[in-house]
Amino acid sequence: MEPVDNLELLNKTIYNRLNGVEGQDFHIQCEANGDQQTLLLTFKVRNKEVAQVKPLAPVFDRDPGILKDTEQLEISCTSTGNRPTALLDWFMADKNITSYSTQKITYESITDMYTTKSILRYTVVRHNNGQWITCRASNEADPIGISAIQPIEVQFAPNIFVNNVTFNQLENFRVISCNASGNPTKYTYYQWNHTSSNGKLIREMKGNRKGKLELPSSYTDDSYQDNGIYVCKAGNGIQDKDGIIEQTGYGFVTINAQPVFMPNIKDVNKSTMHGEIGRTVELTVKVYSIPKYKSVTWFRGINKELQIIPSQKYSLSETAAIVKGFFYDTEIDLDGFILTLKVNNLTTDDFTTYIIQLDNNVGSPAEYAVTLQLSESK
Repeated sequence: MEPVDNLELLNKTIYNRLNGVEGQDFHIQCEANGDQQTLLLTFKVRNKEVAQVKPLAPVFDRDPGILKDTEQLEISCTSTGNRPTALLDWFMADKNITSYSTQKITYESITDMYTTKSILRYTVVRHNNGQWITCRASNEADPIGISAIQPIEVQFAPNIFVNNVTFNQLENFRVISCNASGNPTKYTYYQWNHTSSNGKLIREMKGNRKGKLELPSSYTDDSYQDNGIYVCKAGNGIQDKDGIIEQTGYGFVTINAQPVFMPNIKDVNKSTMHGEIGRTVELTVKVYSIPKYKSVTWFRGINKELQIIPSQKYSLSETAAIVKGFFYDTEIDLDGFILTLKVNNLTTDDFTTYIIQLDNNVGSPAEYAVTLQLSESK
């Protein structure tokens, strides 16, 4: 065979490139010039991609910036220089969110490459704060793909938590903590509210700048009045979905104290009751006790001369009931009990003083006296 002086591709472009279409036959024609003759050669590559090119790393169009809770993030990323066409996938942390995106593909004839641009529209929520958003480009040349990542910051109004605490009536240092969790983390703490279990305001109180509330010192006899719900309000300048800055949380405070009888509200407990000879009388007292009393003992006589034992003469009963009491000069309803001593077939000796004694293992037993008097004749 004669040597070939020159070999020239006939179907090349002006950029000395050969163009082909993926999935179709690819023809290459060249002209070989030798000493004797000119040969026209044709090569055919059947149904085979000429060359695959991995996509370049995707590039974000901007920084996501600082977002608010439930705000829509709109951001795009672009991957260039790929053959065949690259696909762009989106991830928020480990969650695939590609379904929230749209893609646009363009072909560059000069470079015979593709460019893929994807636009993501995704509503962020508070738990997205601190997560990473990922844009990943992949094609047949690089199935694993190459990624770009950006951190996400989401600002949101704080959740407020108040710790539930239990104190003993003899404790002097009693602190309640208000814990805020939001972004940003600089909080303003507002006035506390102390309410009853059914939400009636008892008093307003001032805590410190760190969300701590120290209960004032109280006398042992009235420490039970610190029982209730303590409501904390705080904010970080970010509104919630309802446009409210001040967020609210609450916790329960329990004071383990001696049982308390309620003699200071009219008709709640009577220290004097009346009966008639030969009749039956019920002596009742209303009590508030946390923890609940473990023992109930009735005595007859001012000096507790006789401990009363259930019999045909005497019967004892207990009923759970709402009782009225005063917490810091505010009248409220309390979950309490009505304790009853029933005395049958009254005689002259029965008109005396009766003492009830309750013990809940906190401090000394609590006592209350009721005097039974003979009703005046009409």
